[in-house]
Amino acid sequence: MHRKAATVVPQFSILIPAYNVERYISRCLESVIAQTFVDDGSTDRTAEIAQDLQVKDARIHLIRLKANSGRHIARKTAVDASIGEYTLFLDADDSLEPHLLELLDHTSKAHAADMIRYGLSVIPETDQDKKWAYDYESMFNGTDGELSGNEIIRASFSYDLKQWVSWNIHTTMYRSDIVKASFKEMSAERLNKLEDAYEYLVLCAHAQTLYPVTEVRGLRYHVGRGISGRSQYSIDKFIYDQRSVYDVILAVRRYSGTRENPTIKQAAAWMETRAFSIIQDDFQERLEPERCEDAFQSVAQIWGAKRACQMLCNCLESRIWWFCNMNSYPAENDRVSYWKTALAHIMRSDSFKDVFASNADLEKQVEHIYEAIDTIDQRIAQKKQEDSAREKAVRLAYKQLVIEEYRKTTLSYRVTNAIFPDGTRRRKAFDRLANKHAGK
Repeated sequence: MHRKAATVVPQFSILIPAYNVERYISRCLESVIAQTFVDDGSTDRTAEIAQDLQVKDARIHLIRLKANSGRHIARKTAVDASIGEYTLFLDADDSLEPHLLELLDHTSKAHAADMIRYGLSVIPETDQDKKWAYDYESMFNGTDGELSGNEIIRASFSYDLKQWVSWNIHTTMYRSDIVKASFKEMSAERLNKLEDAYEYLVLCAHAQTLYPVTEVRGLRYHVGRGISGRSQYSIDKFIYDQRSVYDVILAVRRYSGTRENPTIKQAAAWMETRAFSIIQDDFQERLEPERCEDAFQSVAQIWGAKRACQMLCNCLESRIWWFCNMNSYPAENDRVSYWKTALAHIMRSDSFKDVFASNADLEKQVEHIYEAIDTIDQRIAQKKQEDSAREKAVRLAYKQLVIEEYRKTTLSYRVTNAIFPDGTRRRKAFDRLANKHAGK
């Protein structure tokens, strides 16, 4: 009679959704100790690389989805299969510092919290990302100290506390029973952008205690790989992403609608406002400006005409008044010129003119915008007038120079210069008589 071997429960499960990341997956997996790994229907060598590592280390568990289903479904699948006492989430293009799990194990024994939040180091991949990497790192490593109950939700889904805490799911270790309960309640549909905010909200709603050790920079977060970074957007990318964000907001609405806790409902409303501000930021800073009207129409279709009009007016107002306050004016190809044209077209459109007419705040904002536009137009007209006068003066001076040079080549000039050498008293007297005769 053979005794059945007892199942060894690992201390940690590290869940990594991965799709076509063959360039990064080896480094990611090599930085991880015990883990559950999910391949999200990759079409490159991601799964093969993971399988090779699985042969070397039986703690790696590869789950292959038949088709790419997005990170949310990949995480949900991995959560269901995981067996560790604690769960961490990691993206396949990032990596963990060597001693993170050892430090988290020590912390969990000293502080039996539902969530233990650690810090990260931002690794920018492009020059554009370097410009804001420091601010990004500071934001992610912010903390309000130990939190409990609804404070955990409010820290990331309101501005009520002193320090806003990012909703990043990747810098927290969770008790696995909380993770399983949370993901069981989450949507089973594909979610692609801001899905981690939705997941973090549900996780926070299930937790009672959070302990921070953000001085431990346990995650190496690569900005500029995958979907992160500040690269420019094509119109197709913008339309896809803003629709994806809306799908997440719908999932958040459904979840909050099943909760009695008013803090969760307030958090859901706050998240919706914040999500739309992210769309506005992408429209303002990353979208190719010549496609702004197409982007506007897409936002109006998904989020409603009023929000789309507010987005365009907010972007135009802030930028054009910046030029006013700086006593400057935009270049001809500046985003302002595209937004001005878009606003003029939209306000004449039957589909949108009623939006402005029925909203006093929006009408007032438009008046403020056109006040700034008038100031800018006057400034540009004055600049053109000054440039024209300057060009005229330059042309006149050049003409006089040509005439003077021509005079110097004539016989009369050469004879005069020989009889009355330049700089002598005789020459000065001659010039006075010549000028008097000419009426100068």
